[in-house]
Amino acid sequence: MKKFILILLVLALSLFSLTALAEETKEAKFDFLTFAKENVLTDFHPTAKPENATTEYSIEPKTDEEGIVTATVTVFYSGWVKKHQATYAIDLMPEAGLVRVNVLEDTNGMNKIGNKLFRPDAWIELSSLGLNAAEFVKEKEAAEETETTAKTDDDFDFLTFAKEKMLPDFHPTAKPEEAKADYDKTPAKNDNGIITARVRVWYTSLKLENDMLANVEFMPKARLIKVDVLRDSDVLNLTGNKIFKPNTWIELASLDL
Repeated sequence: MKKFILILLVLALSLFSLTALAEETKEAKFDFLTFAKENVLTDFHPTAKPENATTEYSIEPKTDEEGIVTATVTVFYSGWVKKHQATYAIDLMPEAGLVRVNVLEDTNGMNKIGNKLFRPDAWIELSSLGLNAAEFVKEKEAAEETETTAKTDDDFDFLTFAKEKMLPDFHPTAKPEEAKADYDKTPAKNDNGIITARVRVWYTSLKLENDMLANVEFMPKARLIKVDVLRDSDVLNLTGNKIFKPNTWIELASLDL
């Protein structure tokens, strides 16, 4: 009997070890170090050569309760004159295929001049970078919502958002209080829980009447939002925007929402 109990204990410990190893392996499948060199560094420093840079973890990858994998990576690279180092906090949202980068430190003072992709607290789609996090995707919970249509009053006011947050980013001279917004396609929720709506905004900019059509996606669980402009009668629509970039998810908290 004692021998049988001992065998069970050994099997239980082995299973626990294998499970822990599987979790570690899953976190290791996204190469944070290579990503920091080849994608992040080159966005902030286009003249830096990734192949000559070296990286190390300041904080090893770790998964939190919400499934977000976080790591802090330091990159050592050569500038025009001398060697520099930058430390990046990298967050990966596997289920949504999103990544976020925040610069914690950079000895090169030019770090915020050339970057086009990684804005503070902005989530970027990995697919837009030619990457994916498919290996990270966890099994969906059995109690997943099946509702396909969402009520804007209960979930998100797309029309007010379009006028007060989206429009001013693309057209700073437009007055949100004088703009009008309506649905070109009413909000609908997909299998991944993302609510999508197509919104049309009529506005006046520099005394000219214009309208813009945008696809707005809202991720309720993560409180993220993304805007893709489909059409705009004002050709200057893509010159002044600072927040809503293509393939970029923005935290509602950063918009005071």
